[in-house]
Amino acid sequence: MIVEAYGITLKRLTAEYLELVRGHRNSEAIRNTMEYREIITAEMQQQWFAGIDNEHNNYMLIFVEDKPIGLISGTQIDWEKGITGNGGIFIWDKDFIETIHPARAAILLTDIGFYLGMKKNQVKILSDNLRSISFNTSLGYQLLPGQEGVYNQQYELTAERYFPAVEKLRSMTGTQGIIKGRFDDPNHVSSANIINRLAKFEDQLAGKFEITVQRKDVL
Repeated sequence: MIVEAYGITLKRLTAEYLELVRGHRNSEAIRNTMEYREIITAEMQQQWFAGIDNEHNNYMLIFVEDKPIGLISGTQIDWEKGITGNGGIFIWDKDFIETIHPARAAILLTDIGFYLGMKKNQVKILSDNLRSISFNTSLGYQLLPGQEGVYNQQYELTAERYFPAVEKLRSMTGTQGIIKGRFDDPNHVSSANIINRLAKFEDQLAGKFEITVQRKDVL
């Protein structure tokens, strides 16, 4: 699955990129921003991927032009209840950390989720990560009750809060225009699920989302 919009491309994480992601995730600069800070082995990475490569987790590589700069995720997804239980992003390319591209990736993935009928997003943010707190609250995230004394705090966003908030940011962040989705893996359980949901919301998504399904049996 490949999604293009807002000057970036998101590609679903596949096995070929696991070592790239692991190497950057193990770097001191990235580990120190995470709750889990131990070194991840290749075996651990494989076990982790086997558990998340499904319709309940969307891990997406962030590309600017042809360069992978980071990873963004929406995870623990309950499609029936319309809740994304957690999400996150990390940028490993230092040339892009202070640019608009991380914000574009976050807005793009959030747009997709709410366009597909999700009702709530939940994320956890370390209480000393002031930059992330500031950005997420600008999107409409609110700290959940009982989180004031917690280090890894839980925030929640609803579609009702998100769309008015992000509308104020779109011109500033360059997040306007049609989202284009290309499914070169339509039989993968995650892609098949999203294709079905896009069909379900086809009328509402006119002018917002275009999809191309590349079926390998006709290539």
